[in-house]
Amino acid sequence: MNKVIKNIILALIFVLPVFILPNTFYPMAFSKFILIEGITLLLTTLWIISKLFKKDTIEIPKNIVYSIFGLYILFILISGINGILPSVSFWSTFDKGTGLIFMVCLFILSVIISSVFKKI
Repeated sequence: MNKVIKNIILALIFVLPVFILPNTFYPMAFSKFILIEGITLLLTTLWIISKLFKKDTIEIPKNIVYSIFGLYILFILISGINGILPSVSFWSTFDKGTGLIFMVCLFILSVIISSVFKKI
């Protein structure tokens, strides 16, 4: 299962720069957000299934990068709850992709990548 997850991650790395959905308002940015969120959902499902079959624990690496990233997501959550437009804070706009949902997807993707590629 880890080999499939590795191949999907490598495919994401090579497909992401050239992936464009032409019939959207912001084809360069929005298509990449959709691709990253969709692949993250697929990878998370496969990763959790592989962890359940191996009876392995799910661990978030304990280092300063993940601590700061988690703190950043917490600040986005707090500002989104207290903001004027919480929907924009959680989902973001089509042209920026800096909402809470996208940041959580990036956090999950980085945890999956660090657990699958322990040695390069």
